[in-house]
Amino acid sequence: MTDNNIFLRMVLMRLKFFRLLSLCFLFVPLMSFAADPQEDFIQKLQRKIDSITDWQADFQQKAYISSVGQSDLSSGAVKIKKPMKVFWEYVKPGRQVLVSNGKKLYFYSEEDKQVMVRDLDADTLSGANLLFLASGKKLEDIYQIEVAMQEPSSNEAVKFKMVPRKVQANLSYIVLTVDRNTLDILSLQSFDPFENNTMVEFSNARGNSGIQDKFFVFRTPKGAEVVHQ
Repeated sequence: MTDNNIFLRMVLMRLKFFRLLSLCFLFVPLMSFAADPQEDFIQKLQRKIDSITDWQADFQQKAYISSVGQSDLSSGAVKIKKPMKVFWEYVKPGRQVLVSNGKKLYFYSEEDKQVMVRDLDADTLSGANLLFLASGKKLEDIYQIEVAMQEPSSNEAVKFKMVPRKVQANLSYIVLTVDRNTLDILSLQSFDPFENNTMVEFSNARGNSGIQDKFFVFRTPKGAEVVHQ
């Protein structure tokens, strides 16, 4: 493998790790809209978040890296459970796993035999991305939210642009796309200050299905290198 390929793989892996911190706590079904889509969205989404105990879905992901002009395609499944528990598994093109047990975040690459570990402390939680589901704060305290696209006669989807009120190094804004009729989440796209973006499309989503805690227990594979962030 050439030095350029090794560098690209490391860029993609590290971007994927930090980008997941901006995504993995954002996935809940939405309620319906009223006359004022802005205020109604915020209020009903907040109530829905409060009612969700767990959520799971399959996903297809495309991460575009601006600096090298290439995209990383992957797919797998995600499981989320309150409080602060995540199991995000990439199956293709190679197995990678992100696990949060509520105290620490682990990202494991089977190909590289490496585990990256980060404490789930106050600094990690200070990003608006995690506070969305984990902290109980109101949405209007975390994001500036606006309808990015709403075309009742021609578009089956509604898009919302969500900009963190607190500046973050790895996240500029998020575009959340929901089905106009069912209001299930169709996709979620994040953008960073370096013109990189990650699109995640979901299918087979289910909420409050009683996900077992065993999915959120990470055990370091034998022989894997552990790197603390």
